[in-house]
Amino acid sequence: MISLINYSQCKTQDSFSTSKSKMDSLPNNFFKKTNDVFLNSKIQMISFNGKKLDSIPFKEIKDASVKSISKILHADDISKLEKSDVAIFMAHPDDEIFFMVIPELIKKGHSVQLVYAACGDKGLRNEGAPAGRKELAEHREKELLNALKKLNINREPIMLDLPDLEVYKGENPQKLHTLCQKILDKTKPDYVFTFAPDGMTQNPDHIKVGETVFNLVKKASPDGPKHLYHSVISKKSFVDFKENMKNCNTYSWDFLKFVPDNLIKLKSEASKYANIIFDSASQHRSQWNTEELKGFQDFYSNNPSEFITLKKFKTKKTLTITMPWEEKELKFKKKYGEEFSILLSNGVGFQPKGSEHKFPLYLADFGHDKETLWLEDPSYIAEYAGKAPIDSSKDIFKNINKIKKIPRFKDLKYIAFNILPQKEGADKTKLIIPVDECKKIAPYISDFCIDCDKGLNKYLEKFPNSNISIGAKND
Repeated sequence: MISLINYSQCKTQDSFSTSKSKMDSLPNNFFKKTNDVFLNSKIQMISFNGKKLDSIPFKEIKDASVKSISKILHADDISKLEKSDVAIFMAHPDDEIFFMVIPELIKKGHSVQLVYAACGDKGLRNEGAPAGRKELAEHREKELLNALKKLNINREPIMLDLPDLEVYKGENPQKLHTLCQKILDKTKPDYVFTFAPDGMTQNPDHIKVGETVFNLVKKASPDGPKHLYHSVISKKSFVDFKENMKNCNTYSWDFLKFVPDNLIKLKSEASKYANIIFDSASQHRSQWNTEELKGFQDFYSNNPSEFITLKKFKTKKTLTITMPWEEKELKFKKKYGEEFSILLSNGVGFQPKGSEHKFPLYLADFGHDKETLWLEDPSYIAEYAGKAPIDSSKDIFKNINKIKKIPRFKDLKYIAFNILPQKEGADKTKLIIPVDECKKIAPYISDFCIDCDKGLNKYLEKFPNSNISIGAKND
């Protein structure tokens, strides 16, 4: 899906052009094939007059061995960075999905330094991600490490820990500029990759990172980076990507922008790495749902990662924009209440007034059971909510009528908990609660979490006519 633009040789997306003088200034042997090329024979640079040129050569690599990374570095660790052939500057821990030139670079033995500006503390909270910002950032760092191991990254990635969705605000742009300059000075890459002026998704953090890196490379000394590429998507790829994502149960990706096909300057064939890309992206379960992941896999199975170059980095006058999914959520809140938000895969987030925790609400059986609301183990929820299971469950039970006003939950008759076992090796249990018994069972939820059978007996002693039941094991 990704396309790259070389900003040193084209103008903005509004008026792309090329510079023959730049081409003439390159060494005569620059595009000659060598045994050590940037990309394979299918990955080519497109000249200013549209003719295809041979692959780009890198300098000889002293150590091309792949070493498994063990941790994520942070801003205080910049002094530990080493010389790298390539540096890729991104905004958030999962943005590598937009730079899938990475597998080919690693395959060819090139050293790749990944840089992430933000810590991801304002990202989505799916697949059991914690509620607190600090905890979410730590969770996403673990996801990132696992994802990059799948890509066989050979340099410890570095995260600059700027606040998510605030990279472009206040003093953060200056901090970003200073830290990126230090990283460039330390790693001395020949090739740099980053975002284009549209930020791929119009995300202001993406745009600020791309603009900062562009300005640094443009003003670099003669021994600085020789080439700068920016990630974009061509019109042809855009059409295919939209087709792959049309069955996704979330937003429609209408916010993506494309550039004319003839402006693409670098393509990296990603098809042979589609499964690796899927395995890597699947580690970011707090951010991507199954449908999106499959969409990316199908896309990269048939499309390259693309890049362009520019002379100027031209952005809108203001970077403060409302993302498309935010607009959708604002309408959702206005209709159903400020406590509700939209989650991926047709889920709804519910954050009671005065609570710091957002409960993920989904229909059971992946949405096929319209009568049953699936919830996480109350004790698991409580761990992140900072309250006891009894109080945690009450937040759901006492608001069940408000929840039922949302169309997808209008036919609810039951709430299903998957109770996680307290003892190692024990089975989890599905506890099925009739909606009309929600308030009665709230004080007994903690008993069910400790021992489901004993909890049920205790509850039935109090309410012998109850219709509560324990479902099948290991559901």
